[in-house]
Amino acid sequence: MTAPVAAGATTAEVILYNPREPSAFRFVSYASGEKFWRNMLTVGFIGKPLPPKALDLLPDVARLGNEMKVAEFDVQTKPDAAQFKSMLVAWVPKFAIAMGAPPEKLKEIAPEADLDLLRKRDRELSATYRAALSKQGFRFSTDLHEYGKGVARDPQK
Repeated sequence: MTAPVAAGATTAEVILYNPREPSAFRFVSYASGEKFWRNMLTVGFIGKPLPPKALDLLPDVARLGNEMKVAEFDVQTKPDAAQFKSMLVAWVPKFAIAMGAPPEKLKEIAPEADLDLLRKRDRELSATYRAALSKQGFRFSTDLHEYGKGVARDPQK
């Protein structure tokens, strides 16, 4: 399924939901003329218990750590103001790049960021991450024609 991009717009963000099933929704973002989703977030089981198989779509973090650097994040520890600013400086340009912001907007958002270096690091991390997940049996699809098949996992790996 694709939703039309409004006349004159180059991107679209869409929330898909079934009014008879309030425990789930999907957010997608894509650009006109592209054959992949820029972002897709599927949320389900809102207010319901997760079925046991739901956790099979999460990677084994210990195994992931054998393939790449994995940093642990303690949700109980609140960052101080300097740490929070540092996190924002690092993540805001990354999200803007992922959302397809034009170069002039990226420079406005993060004038001090080396955008070429960020793109290079993200390409390298993406390749490493996907390779590590592949060893655990994960397969990713961003093709618009495979809507709803975003992540699959071979349980034998």
